[in-house]
Amino acid sequence: MDKQVFINEVKGGAVAAMNKYGILASLTIAQAILESGWGESELTKVANNLFGIKRWGYPDFVEMPTTEYRNGQAAQENAEFRKYPSWDYSIADHTAFLLQNDRYKNLIGIKDYKEACTLIQQDGYATDPSYSNLLIQIIEENELQKYDSNVLTNPAIESVQNLCNSLGIRDSDGRALAVDGLLGPCTTSAISKLPILQRGSKGEFVKWVQQRLIDLGFSCGTYGADGDFGYCTLTAVQNFQSKNGLRADGIAGPLTLSALLK
Repeated sequence: MDKQVFINEVKGGAVAAMNKYGILASLTIAQAILESGWGESELTKVANNLFGIKRWGYPDFVEMPTTEYRNGQAAQENAEFRKYPSWDYSIADHTAFLLQNDRYKNLIGIKDYKEACTLIQQDGYATDPSYSNLLIQIIEENELQKYDSNVLTNPAIESVQNLCNSLGIRDSDGRALAVDGLLGPCTTSAISKLPILQRGSKGEFVKWVQQRLIDLGFSCGTYGADGDFGYCTLTAVQNFQSKNGLRADGIAGPLTLSALLK
């Protein structure tokens, strides 16, 4: 996987966790990179486990070989690791894992990524003696520290969060969304429940799509964002899809919605 594509996949959840709980986004992203091998590790492919978190009573798990360091010596052994339905769940559980274990609470509120990397190794997250240095190297080589000061709020995401709340669409835990402009796991879960739109669709979600198209320079006709998916909206969706390298079928599904949120 392309490195920037990987970073883009995980940065939303990492920044959301930082803003809500105070754990540096650069640390979370760097751990995901190191532990998953940029998303290419067998554990990530089989179990969507980005952080190498072991089972510890978690209901879904896989058994995989791993390298552990005992008295400074590397050794291969099998271990049980948590299995997730998606990367978003892995990111959310990583945050929960750190918050629920007292030994990691010293990470909350740390502003210096080097200190955070040193602490997480001292706290016992990994047995590799080079772990903190590897994290720091990844952060600096990929300039991940920029995500520690950039909230990355997106007005389009704020508006779709408001839309989901007004329509009664909740996240996977049944909660209303925080309107923070961040595309984290809770917002992703809620957005996945929005319907696919096509010609003849009506309602507030249609109106949202129309307004977003208009904001991006794609006219929806004389009546604008009227909540009625007619011919002009169909043409606008097709033009938008063509411009963004999508199949121009005029159907506003998950890929089109994702492009509209950028």
